[in-house]
Amino acid sequence: MGSVLSTIRNSITQQSQVVAWCSLFFTSLTGIALLSSYSPRVRVILKRWIRIQVRQWLMDPYMKGSNTDAFVSYYRKVLCHQQKINNDLLENILRNNHSCAFFRDRSIAFSCSKGEPNTLVDEFREKVPLTTYSDYRDYFEQTVLHGATNQVVSDRIIYFALSSGTTGKPKTIPITKKIIEKYFTLARISPSVIWRSLPNASYPVPEQRSFVLLSGQQAKSFLRSKDGT
Repeated sequence: MGSVLSTIRNSITQQSQVVAWCSLFFTSLTGIALLSSYSPRVRVILKRWIRIQVRQWLMDPYMKGSNTDAFVSYYRKVLCHQQKINNDLLENILRNNHSCAFFRDRSIAFSCSKGEPNTLVDEFREKVPLTTYSDYRDYFEQTVLHGATNQVVSDRIIYFALSSGTTGKPKTIPITKKIIEKYFTLARISPSVIWRSLPNASYPVPEQRSFVLLSGQQAKSFLRSKDGT
């Protein structure tokens, strides 16, 4: 009998707590609704307050810059060792693609002596001076028009991207899996950089939120703002 009474008492207590929380919740909503109906300024203040609370309690713990976020990791591994990273990247590119037609035509041998990290860089600078798109056009056309492989890259080309053509005709750019991986790495770092630049107590209004920059010759295909920009 005692256990039954205890169960009933606990059930009533739990129900009372639920009712109390529901009452508090709906009372708060009613109060906010009443205040909002009286003054547009009050509505603006309440909306901003809610945005700040959402930012502080739900978003900051995950998106605010910290000593372990993506940007800090990238900064420590890459930006603090730029020369070494660039040399290693060039070495990897030549190791993976030295048998391609572009490098064969320039007699670039993959010869990096141990203990002489700049040997490869010096050879590359000597045999591949500053270039323009015209230096690569024939190799790209061989791939696009005739299905040739190993022209500039040895990796499988997933698709060919087109530049916007701002300075002339659109240019064909081969995209591989490694390029996409690099792109997503930078895309993952970008939010950390953006959130680090914002004050802790602020939350971007709709006009300040993320956007996509589009460019191209067909200007009429893009939406414009009210002021025509």
